[in-house]
Amino acid sequence: MRTLHLIFIFAFLFISCKNESNKQDDDDGNKVAYNVPEVSITSNAKGEGIIRALEEKSGREHRETASVLYSYNNQNYRIERNCGWFEFKQDLSESGSDEVLKIDNMEVIQLINERPRRDLADTTKLRLIKNLKKKLFFLELPFGLNSPTVQKEFLKTQEIKGKSLAELKVELIEDNYDQAYLVESVFWVDEKADEIIYLAVKYGEDRKSVEFLKPINKRMIKGMQFQDYEVYRPRKNKDYALVELAKAFEKDKLKKVKNIEYKNIRVSLRENKCD
Repeated sequence: MRTLHLIFIFAFLFISCKNESNKQDDDDGNKVAYNVPEVSITSNAKGEGIIRALEEKSGREHRETASVLYSYNNQNYRIERNCGWFEFKQDLSESGSDEVLKIDNMEVIQLINERPRRDLADTTKLRLIKNLKKKLFFLELPFGLNSPTVQKEFLKTQEIKGKSLAELKVELIEDNYDQAYLVESVFWVDEKADEIIYLAVKYGEDRKSVEFLKPINKRMIKGMQFQDYEVYRPRKNKDYALVELAKAFEKDKLKKVKNIEYKNIRVSLRENKCD
């Protein structure tokens, strides 16, 4: 069951492979070739060790069988996990809608007045899935990064704002129907405290998707770690490599654009444990 859990964690269908051509049906039933991007790093022992320690401290064992309810931006969310089975829901009723969006191990479903709508266009599915997965990624971080399908490379030790931090690169391939894209991230970690101090993330080739995040308001709820974030982006649309963002933040070259705040978190734990 542990293997199944790792495959479906985050509801990401992770692929660790070389750039290759694949076939996918388009809306007219025609076969369309598309390319899977290639990861640029390979896991090393120290990178794997740092991520493993972070995940264990954040309550990995509890998350595998947990039900988590929370609110974000006046919308309600629910995460259900049970040893590999997974479901993530976004309830839009608080914003005046009768719509619920749901992804699980197999599919994405839009519910209207509790009735499933299964005729979603592929472009709509792509947009909904990518948006939901991003929200889930930050809520559960670092849960799931210990998967063997995620590449974790320790780069160096770097001093940021007077603190010695381990810098590591993490990459995975997100297979989102026919639009696979590379998710790149850099973590700056306090190894003594097993704590993420900063992180930078980029989704695909869109430079506008680059974000630098500072975790705040860290708290434990029923043995599981949750944290909010301050989100920063470069000033004056300047481009930085992900590894440069912590130093740019130290030199006040980034601007704060928003906070990510998870509220009203409620956790229920099942009694069973996963193998």
